[in-house]
Amino acid sequence: KVWGLTPEQVRQLRDAYPHEDSTWLDSLDLAVLDVPGGHVVAVANGRDGFAVRDVGGTWRRIGFPTMPNDPAPLEMVEAREWQDEKADDRARLFAIVLAIFLGGLVITAVSAWRARRTGGHRHLLSSLLPPQIAFGGPVVFSAALAASGDDLALGFTISAMLLIVVLVVICGVLALVFARVPVERAVLLVALVVGAFTLVLICWHATGYVGGTAVAALVVIGTAAAVTPAAAKVV
Repeated sequence: KVWGLTPEQVRQLRDAYPHEDSTWLDSLDLAVLDVPGGHVVAVANGRDGFAVRDVGGTWRRIGFPTMPNDPAPLEMVEAREWQDEKADDRARLFAIVLAIFLGGLVITAVSAWRARRTGGHRHLLSSLLPPQIAFGGPVVFSAALAASGDDLALGFTISAMLLIVVLVVICGVLALVFARVPVERAVLLVALVVGAFTLVLICWHATGYVGGTAVAALVVIGTAAAVTPAAAKVV
């Protein structure tokens, strides 16, 4: 093999080209033309167009010369930037899903703590926590798979986000009601939890999503651990 793209470059191009066009990114055919001083080789590379070797032995990707408005060949720098942007989008989605999930758990947990302390609904935690984990946990796991590049998991995560939001809202409201948290304290609690996660995600965004999914998980889990004592004082 005298020339070719690495598997990583092929993946980058496949992500960067429009999905309906990027099925074929393989070398499909080859032609050799004798010219003065040597020969020219042309290779058909599917959606990426043609790669040509001139008489001096230099290879170039030239796309489709007769179709000047076609995006091929995409520059590898552009393809890498597209892949990086896609990875950032998936890491951001994972962070948001995890923040919603953990935020709901924090509100439920501190409400249950208040209920036990005041002699109220003693089984509040065991009643509301399992449904949140049973339904929200798989969505978080799906978001983690999506962040690693699983397109099927990405579709499921996006579809299930409404479910986890509804679940968190219902369980949170029930927890606050059964724990008999005063309205003003309930509003302050929700504002504190939502504000903490939102602020941390904004700061992470400002860093350019440094660290991707791993840092997102650490940041969100750390926020949940830090905000829980403050939330307990509010209720």
